[in-house]
Amino acid sequence: YDEVVRIWNVERAECEREMKGHSYFVSCVCFAPNNCSDLLASASFDKSAKVWSTRSRECLLTIRAHTRSVSSVCFDPDGRRLATSGSDGVSKVWDVESGACMLTFDGGC
Repeated sequence: YDEVVRIWNVERAECEREMKGHSYFVSCVCFAPNNCSDLLASASFDKSAKVWSTRSRECLLTIRAHTRSVSSVCFDPDGRRLATSGSDGVSKVWDVESGACMLTFDGGC
């Protein structure tokens, strides 16, 4: 584990791209569906989730709304929304373009 998101070419066993911006371990990554764009989301123990452009390696959105580590991220089928869940027992759905929180589910844990 470390704080860097890496994209690997598995055939050549080479790292092709690195995206740096998290301050603690990356726990999960998810590519947007093929027909959407070049987006990749990452979750981290630094309590944030980020959306990246895989072409430019630029962070397009940082989400800081969990009180503990973010354990998972997942795009919806059209790539316009992103779900995050954290070890705080909360799951949220975000609009990727605006960064607005659309739904919050509190697991009560």
